[in-house]
Amino acid sequence: MSVIGFLRNFDHTNNKMDSCSIANFLLVLLLSLASLCPVHGTHEEDHNTNYAKEILSAAQQDKQWLVSIRRQIHENPELRFEEYNTSALLRRELDQLGITYTYPIAKTGIVAQIGSGSSPVVALRADMDALSLQVLSVTYVRGGSASNVIPSHVEFGGTLRSLTTEGLWKLRRRLKEVIESQAVVHRCNAYVDMKDEEFPPLPAVFNDESLHLHVKRVGELTLGPENVKVCEKLMAGEDFAFYQELIPGVMFSIGIRNEEVGSVYSPHSPYFFLDEDVLPIGVALHVALVEIYLESRQHAVKQ
Repeated sequence: MSVIGFLRNFDHTNNKMDSCSIANFLLVLLLSLASLCPVHGTHEEDHNTNYAKEILSAAQQDKQWLVSIRRQIHENPELRFEEYNTSALLRRELDQLGITYTYPIAKTGIVAQIGSGSSPVVALRADMDALSLQVLSVTYVRGGSASNVIPSHVEFGGTLRSLTTEGLWKLRRRLKEVIESQAVVHRCNAYVDMKDEEFPPLPAVFNDESLHLHVKRVGELTLGPENVKVCEKLMAGEDFAFYQELIPGVMFSIGIRNEEVGSVYSPHSPYFFLDEDVLPIGVALHVALVEIYLESRQHAVKQ
């Protein structure tokens, strides 16, 4: 059985997250890789409580290491395909942990691997590029700067979002139809450019049902049923969906809200602040997800 960790940039310009958030994802993945080991015994119901306590305790022991590396990454953010220092830092840590990896992937990316390479296999993936902390998702209109002159042409743009891939393609077709037909009504010309080369359309993220149930079960085991909730559907763009088109995948969120320390703002806010106590929790959850999945699938493969 194997665990593969992807430390790479696969995002387009308008989908990257701020450096603080990226650091958090990388740390969770890095320590998850460091903590994984061959699974012994089983995780039946009578062992659940002890397993949860042990894995959370083990993650807490590495909190200072987590915090130290997170701050190094956050203090030195790098744009996509330019993450040379970030990549070097991660490779040094992987070397110290004795974890083999392939480099470079997509210029600065890393693929680390633990295990034999045989089935079953689990892949953990994280971004490693940064973006300015303040991101505004608004439309724009450009029509000249004169206050008393009607411009000969106007350019306006924005983003299209949908909860389904089919809905996105329908929106694209309908937008083109409406804009071009309305221009004809007013004796004007209109041209719609979707900028597919610069910003390829992202399919919707659909979690695999069995993996979704696995995350829910392991989350309740590790963190308690009261701390696991089904997220509302979001209009966010996420290219993790490209992976899900090829293999079963699941994407989930880890809550970080803590009013006592000021961790109340969204990741793209200039006031974003991370409650660093959450880092070991994220690591423990990822490790538990991988260990329990590999153990259950290994038994299935043997049968």
